[in-house]
Amino acid sequence: MAEEVKAVLKDVLGEQPSSVLKSACYTLITLVESSSPEGGLLIYMFGLRLGERIAKKLTKLSDPLSGLKAVIESLGVAKDVKFEGMGEEIMVRVESSEEVKKTRGCNFMRGFLAGFLSNHLGRPVYVEQVSCCSNFDCYLVVKPLEIPETNSTRQAIIEYLRVNPGAHLRQMSRDLGLSLGTLRWHLSVLERVGLVWERRKGNMTEFYLADLQ
Repeated sequence: MAEEVKAVLKDVLGEQPSSVLKSACYTLITLVESSSPEGGLLIYMFGLRLGERIAKKLTKLSDPLSGLKAVIESLGVAKDVKFEGMGEEIMVRVESSEEVKKTRGCNFMRGFLAGFLSNHLGRPVYVEQVSCCSNFDCYLVVKPLEIPETNSTRQAIIEYLRVNPGAHLRQMSRDLGLSLGTLRWHLSVLERVGLVWERRKGNMTEFYLADLQ
């Protein structure tokens, strides 16, 4: 497994994947305020896309969690990571050094876990932050996105918001081919069960998945 992981990371990030990732995270942090909603979202999305891309190339893993641990160790994004449970929820304890905490943090790790595990488990998941950065430990819970009353339209909305966080009603209506009334109804169902939340920004209302709160 170790050799396969190293080959994939080299393919995605180059000869020195850990150094490239560190440099990319430093650049993001200098461009945005990582503690702001927009900055945290950008770093989360970077982690999400990187996790998805790496997972798509690691197609022969029999144990996704062992593969994920090997990737995390190879990238140097944590001193140690432990997983508990393989049922509906997975508890993750991430032990980070102060340096890792400053350059990556929980937003990056949440996104990375969501992207990697959604791809390998074959179903969307979200990552809830239980507590963060206490003595450089971050506690996260990976949960399946259970869409109420299995519905292809709601599944499409969930997948759309994973790719387009902060989308507004008219944008979603146009891209998904749904009327405003139909879209608003499905969003209200997803909001009631805590899968989607909205934020008012100026004259627009933005929509996000639960794990971006």
